[in-house]
This record gives sequence, structure tokens and C-alpha cells, in this order.
Amino acid sequence: MGSRWDIRNEGGAALIIALGVMSIMIIIGITVTALALNSNRTVAHDIRLTEAQNVAEAGVDDAIAVTLSNYNDLYPGGSYPPANHSGDGEPFYEQPQPLDDAQGNEVGTYQVWTKEDPDRPGNVLITSIGTVGGTNPQTSTVRVSVKYTAKVFDYALFVGDPDQTYENPAGFSGDCVPELNAKAEGGNVDITGNVHVNGCIQINTSGGGMGHGGGGMHHNQGTVSFLSRDGYTDTVTYTDTYSGDTPNGNQPTLGDEVAFPTVDFDSFDNVVNVDVSSNSHSVPSGVGWSRYGNSLSISAEDFQTNYGSYNAVSIRGVSNAELKITITGSGNSNNPWVITPSILLPGRDSGNKSTVKELELQGQGLSYQPTNGIAIVSAEGEVEVGHGVVVGAPDAGALIYVTGQQQESQFESEEGATIYGSVVVSSNEVELEGSGGQGCGHHNNQDKQVSITYDPAFLSSMPYGWWSGGDLTAVKENFERG
Repeated sequence: MGSRWDIRNEGGAALIIALGVMSIMIIIGITVTALALNSNRTVAHDIRLTEAQNVAEAGVDDAIAVTLSNYNDLYPGGSYPPANHSGDGEPFYEQPQPLDDAQGNEVGTYQVWTKEDPDRPGNVLITSIGTVGGTNPQTSTVRVSVKYTAKVFDYALFVGDPDQTYENPAGFSGDCVPELNAKAEGGNVDITGNVHVNGCIQINTSGGGMGHGGGGMHHNQGTVSFLSRDGYTDTVTYTDTYSGDTPNGNQPTLGDEVAFPTVDFDSFDNVVNVDVSSNSHSVPSGVGWSRYGNSLSISAEDFQTNYGSYNAVSIRGVSNAELKITITGSGNSNNPWVITPSILLPGRDSGNKSTVKELELQGQGLSYQPTNGIAIVSAEGEVEVGHGVVVGAPDAGALIYVTGQQQESQFESEEGATIYGSVVVSSNEVELEGSGGQGCGHHNNQDKQVSITYDPAFLSSMPYGWWSGGDLTAVKENFERG
């Protein structure tokens, strides 16, 4: 009797335990199912949100493409919907635009609005709302600040205007003009960013001439390097031929012609005019100018003293003469003299044959940091960046634009020169010489280097309305998801 009672008690306890375990398993199962369903809903929501963002971004890209093809019609004179426009600005399209996939099926729709960016004057703020789904739609908002600018300003180095007719310059030994001639004999030429030549590229890294050894003196072999910026796939393109040695990094390939914009030299504000007479004893007003014949010079210190309070200095000859202007650094590379105003060389006007035929920046104690991002704009003549001169700085790039609007233009960068920003030249030949001076130990390896690094900071600093025409590009300067 006692043993049967114990067995029944134990059986009941086992049943209770089993029921408890089953209850726990059921609860766990329900919980897991609920979590799985919630997770599926979350994943589905995230997928739909991503799809809506992609549709919104497609709307931004579409609006940019339409604008590049119809800029003057959409924004005549560069006039954008005002920054204080209500809401997100003016509708870019009259109604939502469909976005189809590769099979022609509609993925979603986008609506786009534009106005001048209140935080970045001169930019267009594009707001795009992407929508996916029918009965339960998902939306996403994307805002992008876009600067529409001349395509040539989006290059580290750009050579040759397709609208110009070039002649072979004196001493030119090549078969093609315009031409980029990169020479690295015992030194280096490094260009980081996009490069384009509306013409030919010639590269020479061979030794020969002035070093020691062998049967005399010769240069060591140098290097020419075309490099991409971090996170970018930069290119080197030309429209005619490429010859000479093989560069490091990006290899030159054929590309399409790109047109230049025209400069309005009268559009700059806070400008001081420096008029130079052909009188061999005449010098501009202000301290520090000296003259020998048609060559005038001034130290960077005195140049900044005279003109540092202006946004730009416009230098023009006022009678029949061909002038050379030299600005010389008197410090050293660790403690340079800094100049800040833009230098404008508008060239000859109607009835006036006088002009500045050459502007030279000279001396490793010279650092050119233009306040508004534009370093030099010339209509004719030669611009030369000498040994040790620094133009621009990381995150403060500058523009050198040698336009050739009036007459032949040239550009030369000597060994030891460093440029951050963009160099755009309408020239029959551009020479970059990383040739190590005399090749006999007079300069160290750093001195032998010509370095140009694209830094687009000048795009946000440039005054408005000083250029027009040419091929456009769009630069996305800010991206926000809302």
C-alpha cells in the first residue's frame, strides 16, 4: 500500500514537471516566433528604407544631370531660387518622377526641390524625397549641396584650350601643340588628382647632361608620377598623343576635349589697380618696387604691405611695353613671407599693346595663400612658379588660371615648387621640371621635386560671377539624410 502511494506521488510530480517544461517551451517558442516576426518586419523596413534612400539619391543625380545640360535655361545668369525660399525651395519637376529598374519595372518615385544653400552661398541645395511601396509607402529624404563650376577647375592640372590655335613656341622640339612636357632628370614630378591635356603628353625621366660618372656628368633617372587621391579614381587623359617614358601610377589614356570658361576681369571687387608705364624710371606707387628696364620686382613682404588689405591686385601696362613682374620671398621655408590678394593680369585692352608678359614667383621664402582661393588669373603672358615657392596649402587649395584670352599664355613650374589646388593653362607648352638643378649635389631630393596636389577648397572661396561658359561639372560638397 505504501509503495503504491509513493509511486502515484512520484508520477504526479513528474507530470507537473513535464507540464511546466512544456509551458516553458511553449513560451520560448512564442517568444522566438514573435522575435522572428519582429526581426523580419525590421529587416523589411530597413530594406524599404534603403530602397527609398536609393530612389531619393537617384532624384538628386537626375536633377544634376538635367541642370548640367540646361544650366543657362534653368538658372539664367547663375540666379538660383533664394535661400530664404519657403520650405525646400522651388519644385524642380512639375510632378513626381518614376524610377524604373533594368527590366522597366517601377521601383519608386522621387520629388525634387532646389534653392540656394543658406549655409554655402553660391551652391544649390537639392532636396529629394524618394518613395517606395504602394498601400504602405516608405519615404526617405536626401539633401545635397552642389556647386556648379567650370569642369576645368576640377583638375589638378589642365592644359590646352580646344578653341585656341597654337603655334610652336621658340625652342619647342616636339611634334604636337599644346603639350604637357614633364621632365624628371634626377628629380621627381608628382601630380595627385585628375590631369587632362587637350593635346599631347611627353614624359622624360632619362638621365644625361650634368651629373658625375661615366664619361662626364649626367643626371640620375627621375620619376614622373600621376597619383589618385585617397578614395578617388583619378585619371590622366589627352586628346592627341602620348610619348616618352612610362609614368608611375595612373597611365595616360585618350579622352574628350573640354572647353575653357571666359574670365570677366571687371567682376572682382575690392581691387587695387597697379598701372605700369613703359618709362624705364617709372615704378608703381607704394613701398618696395624697383625697376631695371622693363623688369620690375618687389619683395613678398612689401607686396603684402601695399596690397594685403585688398581682395585682388590688377596689374596692367599703360603704354607700349612688355613687362616682367617678379615677387620674391625673403624668408625661408620654415618662416616664409605670406601674400594673400589675388593677382589679376587682364592683358591688353583695345588700342593698348602694353601688357605684363611674365609674372614670376621666386624664392623658397614665399608662400602664396590667397584669401578668396584664386591665386593668379592672367589673360596672356607667362606665369612661373619658382624654386621652393608654395602656392596654397592642404585644405586651403588655390587656383592658377592662365587663360590665353588675349594672347599666347605659358606656365612653368621649377624644381622644388609645391602647389595645392588647380593649375589650368591655355598654353602651347607646359613644362614641369623636376631636374635637380645642376645635378651635382646642389639641391636635396625634396628640392628636386615638383608637386601639384588637387585641393578643391578654392571652389568654396571663389567670388561669384567672374567666369562664364565652358563645360560645367557638379561638385557635391555636403550630403545629409533626413
